[in-house]
Amino acid sequence: MAASYSLATQRRCAASGGAYVVALVASGGSSSSACLAASLAESGAKGSSLLEVLSSDLRPLRSIRSTHGRAAATDLAFLTGSQSEFLSCGEDGAVRLWDVRVKGAAPQRVLRQPSQEAVVSLAVGDGGKLCACAVGSTISVLDIASGKELLAHSEAHSEPVGCLRFHPERQHELVTSGDDGLLCVLDVRRSILPSSAPDVSEAGEQEDDSDLLLVLNTGEMVRSLSFAAESKDLLCTISTSEVLQLWSLSQQRLGVACGRLDLRSDSRLQVGESDGYVVDVLYDDSSGRASVLAGSVDGTLVLYHLNLEGATFSQALPSGRVSSVGGHKAVVRASAQLGPTAFATGGEDGVICLWKPSDGEAGISSTPVGQSPAKKRRNSDAGGSHGS
Repeated sequence: MAASYSLATQRRCAASGGAYVVALVASGGSSSSACLAASLAESGAKGSSLLEVLSSDLRPLRSIRSTHGRAAATDLAFLTGSQSEFLSCGEDGAVRLWDVRVKGAAPQRVLRQPSQEAVVSLAVGDGGKLCACAVGSTISVLDIASGKELLAHSEAHSEPVGCLRFHPERQHELVTSGDDGLLCVLDVRRSILPSSAPDVSEAGEQEDDSDLLLVLNTGEMVRSLSFAAESKDLLCTISTSEVLQLWSLSQQRLGVACGRLDLRSDSRLQVGESDGYVVDVLYDDSSGRASVLAGSVDGTLVLYHLNLEGATFSQALPSGRVSSVGGHKAVVRASAQLGPTAFATGGEDGVICLWKPSDGEAGISSTPVGQSPAKKRRNSDAGGSHGS
């Protein structure tokens, strides 16, 4: 993501005021063919929830209210290879499958029925066959076709799991983290298949940790996971204290700490006494470059070029508070990458913005910020090229 970015278009999703974006996800495919799904919550005593599906240029395709009761969906995930089918989960404990092509307010299927246990995060893996859910400290894996629970793993974490994602290349490997600060990699294939996991009981509960490929303590409560590098073997964890840590997932250096960055106090992100925050890590497969997307409380977004030696400032994206071209006016909660370069962001202002590369390289600099790498290493140390 070396190009300079500009605002392509934006959309206020909710018809009523006081709405904010809770989650945002994009389907696979090119930036022109991808779809976006956004979960929004409306504040106030009569607040409700809203699920909006948008085209790649933010045209509305479908709008559904109260998908998980009054509370907004906590996480969303498109089925692998699909531009129309996606899953949602929520505080009502349900996991629902939606199809943009089908009209009406009802889901296509309910994979997990509502319960007293909230589902805060989900992920799709194994070529779109499996759905992993975070239910308290338990990791539940569902068969998407039947809705049957194939696995309930409760040994990896001692506190609630806040985020989980399947490895983009090895989709049988599930990466999980949460309030206990543990980072785990679970081989669900070994857990589910009796021939490769002889210690799995008939109920699907794991009786030992033979399927855990990695368990390490990050020292931070983790709220977000993303992948970078050529083989997606650089794991990026964002903590609740806005610290970005980098970990190797390559077989040769599994679990090795590759870097630690704290951008909160960068002057570009500070507004008065309020520090900045990290939104996401974006990776461009075509250039092999990773970028950190960070923000300030007034809606300003800043891109930093990321490598194992630290981060360098790339550009500030326009804020709706000070720019006539638009942008966010409040904290940005979520982002989603469309294709190799374009990305969308959603904020507490209820606005979704689409950002695309613009002509020229204006705003690019090489000022290092927030550097606190664990140790200077060559890019190959984490199992692939991470941009330099």
